[in-house]
Amino acid sequence: MSPPQIVSLSPATNRVEQVEQQEKHMPADQGSFNIDEKKEEIPPYMQDAFGDEEFAEVKYKVLKWWQCGLLMVAETVSLGVLSLPAAVAGLGLVPAIIILIFFGALATYTGYVIGQFKWKYPHVSNMADAGEVLAGKFGRELLGITQTLFLVFIMASHILTFAIAMNTLTEHGTCSIVFGVVGAVVSFVLSLPRTLAKMSWLSLVSFISILSAVIITMIGVGILAPGAGSMQVTVKTDLVHGFTSVTNIVFAFAGHAAFFGFAAELKDPRDFPKALCLLQSIDISLYIIAAVVIYRYAGVDVASPALGSASPVVSKVAYGIALPTIIIAGVINGHIAFKYIYIRIFRGTDRMHKRDWVAVSSWVGIAASLWVLAWIIAEAIPVFSNLLGLITALFASWFTFGLSGMFWLHMNKGLWFSSPKKILLTFVNLMAIVVAATLCGLGLYVSGKAIHDDPSSASFSTFEHDLEQAGHKQKKGIDERDELAFLRYSAKNWAIHFRNAAMQKESQLLPLAREICKPESQRLQAWLKTCWEKEDFKAGFSLKSKPLGNENVIKHLIDAGAKHIECQGRWPTRTALLYACEEGNGTVVRLLLKTGLANPNSMSTYGRTSLSFASEKGHTSIVTILLVVESVSPDLADTTYGRTPFSWAATSGHMEMVQLLPNTNAVDLWSSDLVYNRTPGMWAAANGHREIAGLLQYKEPNEPGEPSKDSHRSSPAEFDTVPCQEPPLLSASHIEICIQQY
Repeated sequence: MSPPQIVSLSPATNRVEQVEQQEKHMPADQGSFNIDEKKEEIPPYMQDAFGDEEFAEVKYKVLKWWQCGLLMVAETVSLGVLSLPAAVAGLGLVPAIIILIFFGALATYTGYVIGQFKWKYPHVSNMADAGEVLAGKFGRELLGITQTLFLVFIMASHILTFAIAMNTLTEHGTCSIVFGVVGAVVSFVLSLPRTLAKMSWLSLVSFISILSAVIITMIGVGILAPGAGSMQVTVKTDLVHGFTSVTNIVFAFAGHAAFFGFAAELKDPRDFPKALCLLQSIDISLYIIAAVVIYRYAGVDVASPALGSASPVVSKVAYGIALPTIIIAGVINGHIAFKYIYIRIFRGTDRMHKRDWVAVSSWVGIAASLWVLAWIIAEAIPVFSNLLGLITALFASWFTFGLSGMFWLHMNKGLWFSSPKKILLTFVNLMAIVVAATLCGLGLYVSGKAIHDDPSSASFSTFEHDLEQAGHKQKKGIDERDELAFLRYSAKNWAIHFRNAAMQKESQLLPLAREICKPESQRLQAWLKTCWEKEDFKAGFSLKSKPLGNENVIKHLIDAGAKHIECQGRWPTRTALLYACEEGNGTVVRLLLKTGLANPNSMSTYGRTSLSFASEKGHTSIVTILLVVESVSPDLADTTYGRTPFSWAATSGHMEMVQLLPNTNAVDLWSSDLVYNRTPGMWAAANGHREIAGLLQYKEPNEPGEPSKDSHRSSPAEFDTVPCQEPPLLSASHIEICIQQY
């Protein structure tokens, strides 16, 4: 094997200075387009990163403009598009659209400047090369390290997103770490091609994947319409929440860190603006349409990502279809990071263009090392999401806006005020630098505050997932309604406090969970502080009060934010009172009603009331409490099935409830539902509740010989019923006893 052939041994910095001296008096725009003329004036090494590929085994500079455009779309547009509706909800419709258009236009211009910089300095293939042009060796090392660090964190975020998606899809007890390993391995395999031209076909799959997922989500949310009519033109917000919404929009356009890498492999670098226009026309239009449409139907409480505002089935379908883009977007970002290191090692030699063992194994080794590093970062850092926000604020703002402004000022040094056009462009590029500095500064503040307020300080692996799974298992000797109910709550809302615990068994966990219940518990106080400062309390009250019943927790929630009691959680939308009535927690029901702010007639996603849930579940005491509330409508049918509380009680076979509800004299005992046209008696018979069905046969309104029939033409007599003597209804004294119990 012959040793690598060295093309040029002169220092890179000196070469850059030589080219700059040649172009000192040349206008930037003129120099940008005279690529062919410049090739005769500069060393071969400086013409581009890959040199002459006429007889090369591996050719890099074969990328067509539309392939480059699809790669840019796949790298920039991923599942983050489904977080934009929440950003619109946080800012209001009009401000959000204005910000989307403004930053989309600014990102288009700064991307074009990157193309101009590439034309003037053809050897630039990554941010490190550009940094060398700006600031010599220091600039090269600084931008090389930051670009690689930023891209590795992006890779880690895609591994984590893949694990979350798989947990959502499978509902399996598999540890999230296993899914993370699977995601890293799949990503590594897809990263093996060394040229972007071979990666371009993956980008087409990614584009179809995210487009389909967005369309399915829009349709699913539009059909369910959980918040239709609640959108707001403008909203009142604070710095932290408002800036968070702005950054979600800004960083949806933050793909510029990879643009030099894409342009370097174009067959004709002058085609870069075409690829850029393809990217920006797709992402700006897709972002605006998806954000506005989903916000229109999901309303102010839209989930982030918006999949949470669709039904569980639609959410899973969309997640499944989005899996390719979750993987491929990370793979393309990873490819750019690998290519930087690969070029850094073999630049100036012909090794990159060979298929020998050294060239191939080096690429595979670099890819494997960075994917392992990304997996470790995703799994081992307990505050990874906050740290990712910190890295993104620190680097993405400069890669997307600030550095492009510096590139233009460098190319046009001495010409900033030479003409009205130059003055305008000077102002625009200075504005881009100011925007980057502002985004960076505020982003560091918000992310740093989030990390400071996060009480978790140690890594954890399977614990959080196992804790959640434990909530769905019955263990011998444990009352499910008590400990396990609270354990479910702890898993979904307080898992952050258990990250410090090096324990896996329930016997160790339950005492810790009980400690958190105590009002004087430092952990409870820490959770409340974190909850109120980091989350939108208004949108999360009902979910945080779902916990089936710790009275101390509910008291704290009410004291801290009673005015938000009627706010509903994300899909399925329910208020705190609806959750408490469904789960049978009379203490919580009493506390909520005592405030006078909880509406007992509030409806869930399917139009069901508190009385409807309590009747179906057979919570007699709670039904008794609700019936004495003057505003409660005892016979109010839900809007989806058309079934009254009495119908739900008969369906579930709760004889005591069937006896209790008619005491109000406002219950229609033979009302039919909207779907099957069945009366309560028919529902009881169909579900095998023979005694209730027999009891309700005495109450059918039809004349003898004309039995009522459901939509399947079945009558009560056709079900297996047992006619019986009508028992007495519950007495008023029984109702009074139930009230006194609570």
